[in-house]
Amino acid sequence: TTTSGDSPPIPQHKSVMDTENWKADILASLKEDISVVIRAELKNALSEDIGFLKNELKGVKSEIANNTAAIRTEMDNMKTALRDVEEGVSTWSDEIASLQTIVAELKTELASLKEKNNDLEGRMRRCNVRIAGIPEETGSSSTVAVSKLLKEVLSLEKKHPNPKDHSHRGLTPKRTPKAKRKAPGDYCQTPLLPGQSAGCFQ
Repeated sequence: TTTSGDSPPIPQHKSVMDTENWKADILASLKEDISVVIRAELKNALSEDIGFLKNELKGVKSEIANNTAAIRTEMDNMKTALRDVEEGVSTWSDEIASLQTIVAELKTELASLKEKNNDLEGRMRRCNVRIAGIPEETGSSSTVAVSKLLKEVLSLEKKHPNPKDHSHRGLTPKRTPKAKRKAPGDYCQTPLLPGQSAGCFQ
């Protein structure tokens, strides 16, 4: 039984709801606090990492700028060296062209000298006759006298042409009448006729 003076009893389901609400409020408060703490920690951590990254980026940027400047300087030096090489090549090209001209002229001169040398050598190798023992008299070395002597010695007929090209006396001391006869000194150079050989005639 109940009396009019007592308060009504609290329902059991209302007490359970209040407990649940209280738990929910506590959990929401904890979540908010945890979220604030996590955000603060993340912000601090990220701020340190971001600062470190900024410093690293600044260092990389400075290094890249220095390397770029060094590369540009090296490229400028290489351009200067290449320009010097090109100028040197141009100079050497001119020198080579000049040397080629000189070599061509020397070849031409050498060919001319060879031709002259061959001509002189051919003249020196002509068949010559040395005649010794001709008395040193007026006209003894003339072409007429030498031709007459050769025709007599070689028994040449009158139909043969003059076998002598030119004649001269050797540069030897004049012998006295009492001096003993020595090696031939007077001679002439004469091309022989075909089939005849050179020799000395006393």
